[in-house]
Amino acid sequence: CMSENEEEPTTPAPPAEEQEEESESDDADTSGEISEEEDKSSRESLVQKLEQDKAKTESPKDAPRKRHKEDFDWEEDIIGTGAFGEVKVAVDKETQAKYAVKILNKKQIVAQKKVEWVNREKFLLDRMRHPNIVSLYFTFSDPQNLYFVLEYCNNGELLDHIKKHKCFDVACGRFYAAEIINALEFMHSKGVAHRDLKPENILLGEGMHVRICDFGTARELGTERTARSKSFVGTAEYVCPELLLEKQAGLAADLWSLGCMIYQFFAGRAPFKAASEYLIFNLIEHRTFTYPENFPEQAKDLIEQLLVIDQNERIGYRNGYDELKGHPFFEGIDWENIHNETPPPIQPPAELPVFKNTEGKDSANASPQPDRAVDEKKNAERKEKLENQKKSIWARFLNGDELIIENSAVVKQRGLSKTKRQLIMTDKPRIFYVDPEKMIIKGEVPMSKNVTAEAKNSKIFSITVPGRVYKLTELNGNAKRWVDSVKKVISEMP
Repeated sequence: CMSENEEEPTTPAPPAEEQEEESESDDADTSGEISEEEDKSSRESLVQKLEQDKAKTESPKDAPRKRHKEDFDWEEDIIGTGAFGEVKVAVDKETQAKYAVKILNKKQIVAQKKVEWVNREKFLLDRMRHPNIVSLYFTFSDPQNLYFVLEYCNNGELLDHIKKHKCFDVACGRFYAAEIINALEFMHSKGVAHRDLKPENILLGEGMHVRICDFGTARELGTERTARSKSFVGTAEYVCPELLLEKQAGLAADLWSLGCMIYQFFAGRAPFKAASEYLIFNLIEHRTFTYPENFPEQAKDLIEQLLVIDQNERIGYRNGYDELKGHPFFEGIDWENIHNETPPPIQPPAELPVFKNTEGKDSANASPQPDRAVDEKKNAERKEKLENQKKSIWARFLNGDELIIENSAVVKQRGLSKTKRQLIMTDKPRIFYVDPEKMIIKGEVPMSKNVTAEAKNSKIFSITVPGRVYKLTELNGNAKRWVDSVKKVISEMP
C-alpha cells in the first residue's frame, strides 16, 4: 500500500553510496533528530490525546474501565502487519470475548511524525458506526505501545475466498458488492473517503457479512463535490486514474476501486494487472483491460459505468447512490435489511471465466525468427517501456536508461523498527528503496553475485548480502515474484 505524501514532493539529490547502511536504524527520520526529552513529550502527548476519549460502551462486552495488556490472553500468530506494528488476536480473560488488537509502536509513530495520522485513524473509526464497517471498541496504552481493540472477524479476508474459489457466482458477487456499497454510501455521506479499498481490506465477520477495515489512509474530505486530496495513497491495481493524471482524488476514487473489486469477484483477478506498478499505472491511465469469457453481462454493464476516467461520470457519483443501487445488476437486493439476511454460499459459477491468450496462440504458430529480428523486437519493446516509464512518479530516481523490472510497496524491518518503503529493482541491476512520503531514496542494496533471496511466504521475503539481511514484507503478496526476479538478475550478472 502506497503511503501518504501530504506535501508536494521535490526531486532529491542522490544519496551518498551506502551512507544509510551504516546507521543503526536506517529508516529513522534523520532530517530532524528527536531528542530524548522531545521524544518522551511527544509520546506523552499522543497518549493523552488518545485517552481523552473514554472506552466505547457499544461493544458486546462493555469496557468502561481502563484496560491493560495483562487483561488479555494473546495468541502467538500475527494476523496482520503494518508500518508501526502488528495485529494480534487477544482474548479478554474476564469475559472471554475475542478481539483483533492493532498494536502500534509509540516510538516509531513519533519518530516518523505520524501522531496526527494515528489520531485521525482513531477519530474516523469512532465515527464509522455501521453494520458493514469493522468496529473499534476501545483503546489503551502502555509505555511502549498503543492498542486499538477492534472487532475480530473470524472468517478472514474476502481476497482469501476469491483465491480459494477462483471467483464468485453472480448471487455471491452481487450480495457482497451490495454490502460494500451500503458501507460506502454511509462513509461518503459523512464526507469520508477510504482511499484504499481492495479485497484485502474487506473482512468477513460474524455470519459471513462484510466488514470494511483499515482506515489508516482514510481522509475526511467533506461532502462538497469539489473536495480533493493530493495524498498519493492506495494500492496500485485499484488506484483511480485522476490520482495518476491530476495528482488528486475525491470520494469518487472509492467507486473506481469498487469497480475493480466487482470485476475481480467474477474474473478472479483485478482488471489492471502487469509486472510492475508503472505498467499497471499505464493500463489504468488508458483504461486498458479486457473481460474474460463467461463474464456476467449485467455485471459488465455496471463495471463499465464505474470504471470511467471522468470521475464526475461514475455511477454512484454523477447522480448519487440511488442510481447505483437501482442498476439492474442489483435487482432483488433489499438494501435496508441486507445486513440481517443470510448471505448466499461462497461458490464459483458453473462455468469459470476464460481469458483468451492470443499471444500464446500466435507465438505457438509463429516460425522461428532470426536472432537479429528477435533482438530488434526486444529493443523496440524496451524503448516503448522506457517511454511509458517516464510517466511513473518513481522515474525521477532512475539513472539514464534504467528500466524498472520490479516495483512494490513494502514494510522494511530492521531490528524492532518497521517502516513503509517503495522497493524498486532495475535492469542495471540496481535495488533501492524510497521514502514514499518525502520522495527521497533512503538506501540501496549492494549488488553482487553473492546476493541471495528467499521467500518465507506470499508476503514475507529477504534479500541477503555479505554482512546484512534485508527483511521485507511485500504488501500485495508478490514475495515469490520478487525472489524470482532477484535470482534472475543475479544469474545474468557478469
